[in-house]
Amino acid sequence: MLYAWRGAWAQIYNENLYLREKVEIYKAFELACDTVGIHPLKTGEYGEIAEDRDSQITFSMLGQSAPLAIKKPFDPDQAKRLKLAYWLNGYFYGKNLNYETTVGGASSMDITRKGSNKAAGVSKFLAFMATPKSEAVFVADALYPGGNDHSVIGTGVECIPTKNPEETKEIIRKLLGASNAAV
Repeated sequence: MLYAWRGAWAQIYNENLYLREKVEIYKAFELACDTVGIHPLKTGEYGEIAEDRDSQITFSMLGQSAPLAIKKPFDPDQAKRLKLAYWLNGYFYGKNLNYETTVGGASSMDITRKGSNKAAGVSKFLAFMATPKSEAVFVADALYPGGNDHSVIGTGVECIPTKNPEETKEIIRKLLGASNAAV
């Protein structure tokens, strides 16, 4: 999904999932959790587990608003979520379903249509802005294989890894020049 300011926010494109696709994704996620034996926190103490972001479904294993102190020890090496993602991607492939699963943040997983990932978004954004790849930089925390930012590596855009929002701000400040205090 891309919005641009043209006196008001205007949607340039979207790749929203259809209701049928969302239902398939929710069912597959439940089946994956039962099969693999890794389940999200069910208490609702930290908000919703599933978030419909229109073009993707994000599953936050501990809830959308779980504090970082709770998220970090849950899956510090992404092993739990990567195991679920691997199972889901195999399931989608075996059922000829056009979805892919990636891991992001400290406790979440994203499921999108296959190819509707950040690489596609970056490419469409650069085309819209008429900006060459050589003038773009992508700062992200999940550039590792299976991470939800990994696909951007293949675009030719310079990718800079970051660990957290504070480090991201520092990277951007350095790229823009230290005089830009707005970041």
